[in-house]
Amino acid sequence: MELDSGSEKNIDIAIIGAGPAAYFSAINCAESGFGKKFQIQIFEKQKTVLNKVKVSGGGRCNVTTSTLNPVDLVHFYPRGKKELLGPFNYWGPKDTANWFESKGVRLQTEKDGRVFPYSNDSQTIIDCLSKEIKRLGVNVVHGTTIIKLSKREEDFELHLSCGKVVRAKKVLVAAGSLSTSNLVTEIKALGHKVTPLVPSLFSFKIKDALLTDLQGLSVLDMEVTAVGSKFKERGPSVVTHWGMSGPAILKLSSRGALWFHKKEYRFNVIINWVPSINKEQVKEQLIKVVKSDDGRKLKNLSQFGIPSRLWEGLLLRAGLVPDDPGRGLSIKSIASLADVLNRTAFSVEGKSTNKEEFVTCGGVSLKEVNFKTMESKLVSGLYFAGESLNIDALTGGYNFQAAWTTGRIAGKALAESIKEGIKS
Repeated sequence: MELDSGSEKNIDIAIIGAGPAAYFSAINCAESGFGKKFQIQIFEKQKTVLNKVKVSGGGRCNVTTSTLNPVDLVHFYPRGKKELLGPFNYWGPKDTANWFESKGVRLQTEKDGRVFPYSNDSQTIIDCLSKEIKRLGVNVVHGTTIIKLSKREEDFELHLSCGKVVRAKKVLVAAGSLSTSNLVTEIKALGHKVTPLVPSLFSFKIKDALLTDLQGLSVLDMEVTAVGSKFKERGPSVVTHWGMSGPAILKLSSRGALWFHKKEYRFNVIINWVPSINKEQVKEQLIKVVKSDDGRKLKNLSQFGIPSRLWEGLLLRAGLVPDDPGRGLSIKSIASLADVLNRTAFSVEGKSTNKEEFVTCGGVSLKEVNFKTMESKLVSGLYFAGESLNIDALTGGYNFQAAWTTGRIAGKALAESIKEGIKS
């Protein structure tokens, strides 16, 4: 929609951003018994809304997780672990699932704990949220950037890119990652600290002969360690045309986001392709296979669930000839292969491009926000939710859950604040 005519406009609540945290905040605020008695307006710089919801989970939208215990849940948040414990006790994954299902959205939980709409279509979530926004009379202004945000006595002034000025009693910043936003300057001018904004959840660029022609190949279980750091993760992975990605890589990138940034995304990793057993057990199994072999070539003796194409590359890395027979393989050669299976070194020479990064590490300092209300401790009437805060999580629905939780708290607190203002 367009703004009303006139150079100035007065509203009750201005919400900056139109992502999941912003929409959920607006819905929860409007649902809190006020209906259309006060005006909530959402300002979004893009022409479309809920863009991250649209593309998440390969277009399926990983709504939340089945990790229900808040104590377990917070361990998936490299930034925000301590601050989110209380909020998750108030509003967790089960509450999120119940809310969507109460709105007619059927959900399904997959074996790995990720929760998706039964339709397997992110548009289902977008339609649900958009329907609620419309039903509750929340106005959404598209294609509008906040040029300046300032506090004027009891109200806020928002100077818009269209030249108009909006005065609001309360402001919620839920603009997603601040890495591409001019809001950082405005937030700092209000006295807040914004911690460094760097990418999280990114893939590794690796140029190595071992990975050549393996694009699309998946490995069900591996362990990856960033050399010279404390960061180590285990899980599935996939070879891409630029290097490696998949859950294990993405989890590692999240845990070590700041460390990788300081390294300018140039570092070494060690991959253990058989993390479920130690090197001696690997050697024992290889010896057993060689002794019982009927004359097959080494390349046809793939073990430990390693895909045959990758197995052939690992043989070459160990100095073996894939077409040689397995029978009679020396103990020295077996030891060499075991070493490669347990410790294959790669040089990482960068990360995936910005458009593939869905999460940013960094944001408004958590020490400056009251997590019982999501209101600023420094500026009365200013609230924060979602990724604008220095909160980010591993892949698996955890980032969306943080958005739903902080959005819920902020929305309810905003409604109560307006209610108190009306009474006075």
